Amino acid sequence: MDDRELVERAARRVVAEHDPRKVSQREFLGAVYDAGLAWVRFPVGLGGLGVARGLQEAADRILRAAGGPDPFVVNAMGYGMAAPTMLEHGRPELYEKLLRPLATGEHIWCQMFSEPGAGSDLAGLATMAVRDGADWRVTGQKVWTSRAHEARYGLLLARSDPDAPKHRGLTYFVIGMDWPGVEVRPLRQMTGNAEFNEVYLTDVKVPDLYRLGEVGDGWRVAMTTLMNERSALGGHTPLSGATTIADALELWAERPDLHTPVMRDRLAGLWIEARALRLDGERGRAIAATGAPGPEATVSKLAGAELNQRIYAFCIELLGLEGTLYGSYDAPAPDFSGPIQQRFLRSRANTIEGGTSDILRDILGERVLGLPGEPRDDTRRPWREGPVADRERAETSRRYVFSPAQEEFREVVRRFCAETAGPAAARRLMESELGYDPGVWKRLGAELGVPGLTVPARYGGSEEGLVTLAIAVEELGAALLCGPVLGTLGLAVPALTALTAEAPKAKLLPRLAKGEITAAFAVPDRGGRFAPDAVQVEEIAPGTLEGTVRHVVDGHAADVLIVAARTGGGVALFAVDGTAEGLRREPMSTMDLTRRQAEVTLRSCSAEPIAPPREAAGVCDHAFATAGALLAAEQVGGCRHLLELSVAYARDRFQFGRPIGSFQAVKHRLADMLVRSELARSAAYHAAWALQDGSEDPHLAAGFAQAVCGPAYQEVAAAAVQVHGGIAFTWEHQAHLYYKRAVTDALLLGGEHSHRDRIAALVLDAAGTDE
Repeated sequence: MDDRELVERAARRVVAEHDPRKVSQREFLGAVYDAGLAWVRFPVGLGGLGVARGLQEAADRILRAAGGPDPFVVNAMGYGMAAPTMLEHGRPELYEKLLRPLATGEHIWCQMFSEPGAGSDLAGLATMAVRDGADWRVTGQKVWTSRAHEARYGLLLARSDPDAPKHRGLTYFVIGMDWPGVEVRPLRQMTGNAEFNEVYLTDVKVPDLYRLGEVGDGWRVAMTTLMNERSALGGHTPLSGATTIADALELWAERPDLHTPVMRDRLAGLWIEARALRLDGERGRAIAATGAPGPEATVSKLAGAELNQRIYAFCIELLGLEGTLYGSYDAPAPDFSGPIQQRFLRSRANTIEGGTSDILRDILGERVLGLPGEPRDDTRRPWREGPVADRERAETSRRYVFSPAQEEFREVVRRFCAETAGPAAARRLMESELGYDPGVWKRLGAELGVPGLTVPARYGGSEEGLVTLAIAVEELGAALLCGPVLGTLGLAVPALTALTAEAPKAKLLPRLAKGEITAAFAVPDRGGRFAPDAVQVEEIAPGTLEGTVRHVVDGHAADVLIVAARTGGGVALFAVDGTAEGLRREPMSTMDLTRRQAEVTLRSCSAEPIAPPREAAGVCDHAFATAGALLAAEQVGGCRHLLELSVAYARDRFQFGRPIGSFQAVKHRLADMLVRSELARSAAYHAAWALQDGSEDPHLAAGFAQAVCGPAYQEVAAAAVQVHGGIAFTWEHQAHLYYKRAVTDALLLGGEHSHRDRIAALVLDAAGTDE
């Protein structure tokens, strides 16, 4: 029996023996703890089974489906923060005593970090912990302490050595909230509720057993708690826009009298953002389960808090004058399911609690991107010499985790691009007749097999799948490779593989898979969907075409063109040889010189029918959906390259005697570039996986990816120009090449608003959502 089966069997046994609909919450959660399902990664006997963190989802899915309570709702601070902190830094006799009542909800927990003079600058705190024989005496004040009024225990960070630098003189404790000297005073907030509290600590005696970590090592212990806190705030509480979008959708469904086209478009945009955030959270959990966590928890907390505010602002604007009404300011406790107006006011705290959005951008800039920190002189001198002391002295799934073979393939493609592509190569090819190097394209097929990754084996392909192809296209996009990536890989190959007829597939796919020939797709679309009413080519005689198609990507030099044409029975698809008599291709003068477009004219041109009218629409829509997913992957590659380029420049460029990356404005701009890039990556690979395994409507998946990745690439490209300053506005700098590619890419399969409109039709107008 493997670990997953072990976990699932244990969860089913708990549900069978302790039906959550019939037993108390405490009994059910106690059974979950005893079965090792509270935290499956914890040791056996301590609420765990000693298995991988990623298997928690397998247990939670079964327990929640049976109606079991979410322990993060019951006891968020305890379950998500205190438990992992105690297990990592506490003594066995402490956590063996406290973990089970924590898990059952018998003991609610709170966290006492912030102080009146130490909010974002947590290490400046002034609460003192002084040795008293074998114990400690703690005196000070904490503030913004959620649930302190009902908590049995709290996590406390205090200063044990005022003569040490402020980060080094801290020690971490567990405090009993009913111990002598602890006084809790509610803080009434903007909503009228008293969700937060002040905690006054007066000569509180703390046994040394309740110390977590070594004396003076409290900062390191606190980092364990804070990372768990941001992870919880990003995914398990009502703070996340990925979950609160349901409130906006519900209001929209209930009030059709308030609908306008403008508000419909705004809600579609919010839904897209929320879904991208949700997928980024899923990707983060999948990556964390492998033991290689990244910045996803911080990104989710930052983006989710700001999105949450925008969602509730939309709701208030939609309500109009009704939004100005407020039932009562006398409610004693917060109600996250209360009136929209209350939730709107409560959302203002989202960008403050758990680390302000400004500080989180600093964290992303300095700890993830490696940018220089702000100049400061308070980290080396003794705390008691600092200004605060003067005032106070009185943070699955298989998706998003690539296989070792896929990661190795990524490196192979990256090395190939380093040799054959890049801005210098793009500049050279921009001036050439073809606009790309046929030799490089043939090597891409013969040596790497990229064109054949989605081609069936019987036609010479490898059938590796769309996700692996997306990985390759991401690398090609990062390197700005000039070649028929979209025309051949994104459109023509998917169209051919979707045909019913064997003859055209057998004739064309083997050569396309090897990179021996290229193809283009002369088919009109509207917002990334086949537009048969826009077809301007007609079959004037059997196998003879007449008409014009504009904006054919990679059509200027393709060896084969797939053309949509009107016939007596409807629109059908034809294959036109690039050397056919009557075929004329005129390159169009475009903004992006690295990707050619052509006007294709057919005058009594011979063509081979490949798909009849009854089949053509499905073939075309499959091709456009695949192209949307692959274009999104290319956009992710461009975002990644520009972010890396801009971070390197911000480290190396000095102004006013310091690196420009140390200036908060630049650092925050780069942090926002990271956030947009991470959300785009989640959306792009969600689309690739969804199309590969058929788990979602392909048009929704592809349109969603384009609605996220297209604007993200444009914003990241524009920000890269801004970070580099005047040099990026010169022809010699590479930034403008990526910027023009970003602008063009975002329009090739329909602009942002066309994708929003399609998503609105699929999600809002149909009154359904998967959130």
